[in-house]
Amino acid sequence: MRSIALLVALCTGLLCASALAQGGNAQTGEALAKRMCSCHNTKKDLDGKPEADLVKKMKAYKAGQGEPKMMITLAGKLSDQDILDSSAYYAARK
Repeated sequence: MRSIALLVALCTGLLCASALAQGGNAQTGEALAKRMCSCHNTKKDLDGKPEADLVKKMKAYKAGQGEPKMMITLAGKLSDQDILDSSAYYAARK
């Protein structure tokens, strides 16, 4: 019984790690950013930031946390994959 519990825990951990490692698609994120992120495309203030930091910030906005409130509205319209893709795009820009 103990080895079954250990096996389940190991498989669950591997699935979670796999999901986190997938990340976003920068090419898809570029198309998304061009459609809806004219402010950051002009200011270039997100360029080169760590992808994980951008994902965390966007997920907080999507959850209704943070400022400016306009970002909460915009992030609320994004899927989790949109957030991963756009974050990958900005992280890849230098």
